[in-house]
Parts: sequence; C-alpha cells; structure tokens
Amino acid sequence: MKIFKVYLMFFLFAVIVSGCDFSGEDTSEAKRYEILQKLDEGNYQYVIDKLENDKSYQYAFSKEELKVNLAAAYIGKAGFDINSLINDMINSSDESNDGYRLFIKALSKRINGNSLNDLDKANIYYKEAIGNSIQNISDYCDTHKNELSTLQKNACFYIGLVDTAKATSSFGLLLSGGTDTNQDGDIAEIIVDWLDQSSNNLTECKNYDIDNNGIADPADATACEIEYSVNGSCSNPNITTTTQNITFTKNNKNYTYTLLTISLNPDLTICNGKSQKVYKKLISQEDGLPVIVDGYCKLDFSQCTDNNECYPCPVLNEEGEDKNIAEAVIETINNGADSIISVLPEEQQNDVKNAIKDFKKDLCNPDPSACLCTCGTITVSCNDISCNLNNADNIKIKSENVDLLSKYIKGDD
Repeated sequence: MKIFKVYLMFFLFAVIVSGCDFSGEDTSEAKRYEILQKLDEGNYQYVIDKLENDKSYQYAFSKEELKVNLAAAYIGKAGFDINSLINDMINSSDESNDGYRLFIKALSKRINGNSLNDLDKANIYYKEAIGNSIQNISDYCDTHKNELSTLQKNACFYIGLVDTAKATSSFGLLLSGGTDTNQDGDIAEIIVDWLDQSSNNLTECKNYDIDNNGIADPADATACEIEYSVNGSCSNPNITTTTQNITFTKNNKNYTYTLLTISLNPDLTICNGKSQKVYKKLISQEDGLPVIVDGYCKLDFSQCTDNNECYPCPVLNEEGEDKNIAEAVIETINNGADSIISVLPEEQQNDVKNAIKDFKKDLCNPDPSACLCTCGTITVSCNDISCNLNNADNIKIKSENVDLLSKYIKGDD
C-alpha cells in the first residue's frame, strides 16, 4: 500500500510561523496565522465565513492564496482532504481488478448532496485561483504549465482530484437515490451490498437481492432507471414501473420530472413470497436523463415531516441547477485526469493519473465501444484492435452512452 503526503502551501506557512505568538494582534500576519490554524483544526466553516465575508481577512492573503484556502476549507467541509483522496485513489487502483468499486466504497460514508455542493465550490475557487475567465481549465493547465505559479499548478492538480471525487460521489448518490433507509440501509450499506454483488457473495433471497438474480436490489432499481431513460423500459422481468409528472419549485424556478416508481418482485412469487421493494427515481423532462437525488423532500424542497407528498429530492448546485448523470458522473470523471499537473513528484502525478485512467477502464469494460481510447495522436472507439482499453494513453466515456453506467452497475461482462 502506497501512502503519499501532499503538503499544501498554507500548511508550510503554518509550520514557519508556528513558533510565533500573534495573540492579541490585529495584523495581516495574525489573521493569516489564525486562518491557517483554523484549517489545521478542522474549523472549516469559520474559515469560509471569514474569507468570504470579512475584507480584513481577505486582504491578509494574495488572491491566489485566498482562493486556494477557501477551496481547502470547502473540501474539508465536504468531509474530504487531499491526502486521503490521493491515497484512496491509488490504493483502490492497486488492490483490485475493479478498483473503482473500492474507491466508491472508500468515499461512501462521506457521500451526500451537501458534500457534492461543497466539492463544487472547492473547484470553483481552484479555477478562480488559476484564472476566472478561462473557459477550458484542463487545456489551460496543460498548455501554460510553465507560466503558472506553484499555487496555480497545485490548483490544477486538485481540480482533477476533486472532479474524480465529485463523479464518484454522484455515482454513489445515483446508486442509493430513491431508496428507503428502513428498506436497504444508508448509502454506505447500499454500496457494500453492491460490492458483495460484484464479488458473487449474495446469498440466495437475502434481503438485498429479493428477486434472487445476483444483483443487489438498489443496483437493480438504478439500472432500471437508466435503461428507462434510454428506451422507455427495463430489462429485468421482475420489475414493474409506473410514472407520473411532478414539478418542484424553488425561488420561482420550476423543475419538471418524470417520477419513475419501480416495484421489484411485484407479484411476490420469487424468494418464497418475500414482500416487494419500491424505489422512486427522477428523470428530467428537459433532457430525458436521470438526475442526482439525495433523500426525500416536498415539492417546494422543504423537509418531509411525514410520508405524504414526499419525493426523491433533486440535488441543486449554487446556481439552482440540478445534476443529470451525464454531467455529474461521465463528464466529470472524464475531466478528472486532464488537469493533473503540479509541482509534486512525477511518480505521484503518474500514480494519480493512472488510477483515474484505471477507474475509467473499469467503467468501460462492460462495453468498450461506448468509450474513446487515445493512443498517441489517434483516438478511436475502445473496441479497436490496435488501440483499446489495455494500451490506451487516455480513456473517455462517450457522454451520450449513459446506458454504460447501467451495465457497470449490473456487473455485465
């Protein structure tokens, strides 16, 4: 098992000033020290409040330092840190032929809609540290790496890490969305059951495989949701579906979805008459794609106090936009390795890049034709003989092939 340490600039500064006593002072140096100390203590909300709202603290840092420290605070608030992300990526990739499942498991206890939005904010601040008006950060990081400052290079690196964590968090929410915790447990438990499925450890008719088809029930429901969005039906014969149109409203903005109700084992004839399970999923009527949800809420996004008129709750970003699976999972993980440059040792950069490439290879294995492989200057579908998943320099999932996620979830070969 490899263990790497990434020492951010603010931690280096903290070491330098650790012998100084700024108590009672109101200088820029004292404010810098206070912020760095709060970061080190894990008081992330305090750092966010001061650096976003108090000009005296903002002026204590350069523009780049301010943005990078805010990004670090949001990563911490989301329950992550750079060192653990790197080690989880590399070790998951090293320890399994399907390391992406292990990486999802490693993040599972930190996955929720709030953490996803905090990771969004972190990446916004990292991008602002590099250049707020830059349209394509990945290309810019690659073509301007000799012109970037040390902090900006590290920001490029962290964007790639956070993108991968965002995609993986979205995948976990996709897998667990629309479930009842009394029925299947929390997100972490659902992901463990899904991992058991991939290891062929499901016991016949166990609670999380009620139709005894070797696929964990929440995975069955999520695969059905994706299939339904593509072709209007589900391949699992043990599932029935019903639909209705619903509209959420927030800040005078409407969000219209197809509410897909999925009943697993509806006729109670499988597994000695065990009762059926019901899952609720949301498909956007704007683009026809499943959206990422977290828990349940009412149509005005208020908290549910009972089971009346409660629906899977769409995750909205700071701009009030929901997240479909093409954007939240496929495009985000595609971008994960593109901006990975930094002043870190080359071995560490390569390990992280290779881990992300391995994750994309895992996702593409069920259907290589749904992905693009690049070998040198040539880019072809990954089912090509000469350039494929085994020898590609880079791998991208075709954004239109959302049904690939269904195949991966079900463990299709």
